[in-house]
Amino acid sequence: MSEAERPEPDKPVKRDRLFEVLFKFLGPPTVDNAVQGTSAAARDGWKRDLAARKRYTEEQKRKKRELREQRKRRDAAAHDPFAVPDQPQRPFE
Repeated sequence: MSEAERPEPDKPVKRDRLFEVLFKFLGPPTVDNAVQGTSAAARDGWKRDLAARKRYTEEQKRKKRELREQRKRRDAAAHDPFAVPDQPQRPFE
């Protein structure tokens, strides 16, 4: 290969100081402890995280459902005119 045919080496990209500062504050977001890459360990970590999030969501849905059912039973018992009260009602004093 002659000197004229040799490709030019990559020149470093010249960035100004303002760009660096703006990129630091406005650039892509970064997250601590984020799973990065496409390795098997990264995929496994992502799957574990997803499973934990799904489990948490299901627990929250279950808790809300139980509270809703308890409230529904309580309200139904309060509005039932033939229900026997647990505590005898005291007359007004």
